Amino acid sequence: MTRKPLIFLPGLLCDAALWAHQVRDLADITNTTVGDLTHDSSIVAMAERVLAGAPDRFALAGLSMGGYVAQEIMRREPERVERLALIDTSARPDTAEQTRHVAS
Repeated sequence: MTRKPLIFLPGLLCDAALWAHQVRDLADITNTTVGDLTHDSSIVAMAERVLAGAPDRFALAGLSMGGYVAQEIMRREPERVERLALIDTSARPDTAEQTRHVAS
């Protein structure tokens, strides 16, 4: 059986530890990686970094901010994503109030 690639994208202030159980428990059926979203300051840059290191085709799961990055990946290169899971995230842009709260 060929194991399909799966990329997990963590939420804000999270890292690969967030997905440790999933990586371990899915290892027999998928090749998992966790995108490192700590090097860039924009969703676009995070998506570009993930895409640069991703295989040609993959499944994608994003939690919270990772879901925003996943949506940007879908906007840029949807043909590469075989399956998508968005967890505790939103497809709507932040409101002005949310943006002010994050900026303060």
